[in-house]
Amino acid sequence: MMKKYLSICLFIMLFVPAAVFSGPLDQGSGYVGLQYGYLSHDQDRISGDSNPTALVAKVGYFVFNQIALEARYGFGLSDDSARRLDGTDGVTRGDLELDYLYGAYLAGYLPLGEIGSAYGLFGVSDVKTSFSDNSRSTPDSDSGFSFGFGANLYIPYFKNIHEDGHWSIGIEYMRYLSESGYKLTSYGLGVAVRF
Repeated sequence: MMKKYLSICLFIMLFVPAAVFSGPLDQGSGYVGLQYGYLSHDQDRISGDSNPTALVAKVGYFVFNQIALEARYGFGLSDDSARRLDGTDGVTRGDLELDYLYGAYLAGYLPLGEIGSAYGLFGVSDVKTSFSDNSRSTPDSDSGFSFGFGANLYIPYFKNIHEDGHWSIGIEYMRYLSESGYKLTSYGLGVAVRF
């Protein structure tokens, strides 16, 4: 499935005519944004699917037209109940929270005229979570390959397509970790400004 998403992104970047590209995605421009993430966490030692939430900041710079380098940093907003499997000791009930995530990504954008843009991205992420019960907090961290896709919709009242500074709202699906035994997925909603 990951190869399918990467193939679609590559096709878009190579075969979409340059005439449809617009100013805010040009080489030398950048963006900053803030995103609320509803997380889906699945781990071998944690029973069930936990859904903590996160706040993720991102900053990007277009190194080529429609190709950006992006960095992200996020932290947990709320935890979610979970059960840790303790082998012969049974099950411990507690809460799972995101301590932090950060990563670096390469993003390819497809302009949609004055409406907005769609994008796909891939890179690497480092994630740390903690499981807490009444007596202790147990951290766990992992890093690995990440990929995702999303869309931005320009906000009409702040839009200024061919000059500096316009705002957008966006939705996103992001798989921060897809390692065997440790998966972290985010369904995001955010705002960004391009400059």
